[in-house]
Amino acid sequence: MAQIAYSPFGYPIKGTLETVPGCALGTLTRGDDGKPVMEYDGETEMWWDDQRPDEQDGESLYVDTGGNTCKESQIFWREEAEGDDDPLHLSQLPPFAVIIRAIHCSIARDQADALNELRDRGLWLNDEQQKQAGLA
Repeated sequence: MAQIAYSPFGYPIKGTLETVPGCALGTLTRGDDGKPVMEYDGETEMWWDDQRPDEQDGESLYVDTGGNTCKESQIFWREEAEGDDDPLHLSQLPPFAVIIRAIHCSIARDQADALNELRDRGLWLNDEQQKQAGLA
């Protein structure tokens, strides 16, 4: 079996986040106020030779099959069947990945599940501590 790279959100990595410059084609005219006005044609000429990978804090950025981005240091590896696009269950994620998911997840139910998984592992605040922190 091949080693598959996963994001901290539990999805396989599908590629790198890239910036590709281009020229949005159109006609430039002068407006009534004398300023340039671009009438776009709806087509962009892409300059593929100038494509470059995006970075954050000096690390390459990757995109997972769920559409999430993560830094290289946040990736973890697992033995999986190649081409498996199903996300991992929370119980299969390493602790740092569950913490990242709990902090950054925008879906309330998924965030709650991640917080519960951390609590079950003894890595999060208990019910009383959550109340004291205003989280419950």
